[in-house]
Amino acid sequence: APRKEPLALVVQGDRGSRTVAARDGLTIGRDSRCVIDGIQLTSPVVSAKHAALVEELNGFSLMDLGSTHGTYLNGVKLIKGERYPLADEMVIQITRLPKVPKIVVRSMAKLLESPLADDAEAAIVGDSGAMLGVRQKFARFAANPRLTVGFVGETGCGKELAVRALAAHAGKKL
Repeated sequence: APRKEPLALVVQGDRGSRTVAARDGLTIGRDSRCVIDGIQLTSPVVSAKHAALVEELNGFSLMDLGSTHGTYLNGVKLIKGERYPLADEMVIQITRLPKVPKIVVRSMAKLLESPLADDAEAAIVGDSGAMLGVRQKFARFAANPRLTVGFVGETGCGKELAVRALAAHAGKKL
């Protein structure tokens, strides 16, 4: 059987970007459950459950769930309920209307190879969903300058590295 390439979805919006690991059933939409189960986009032109990822034998596919304004993959409008295979560098548009973030499909391997803005941030590596979750949390924490964050762990587990990565996300020098 062909080997599945791990993929990530990079959501690029007005407030920066965030990365989410591709997984079966990941839903893109306005619904509040998308915060936990997928990618929530708060624009009123996005349907509650707009589109979803489906894991197949040789990779992931994207499926429009009957959205009002359509889902586009590399500029082509998807047919409701049809599955469209995803690959590195593809662009998902949730509607063609302005002010809705676009989502870029990235190969997890290429994403981890790409140069990052800061050496401290680059030192946080790993291709698991958990590590992508750590990066997402750093981005959320860094966006809130009034938030106090503490790191607890054994000696050598990477607390200092995590502090430096969080500072890099916030644009601060230590």
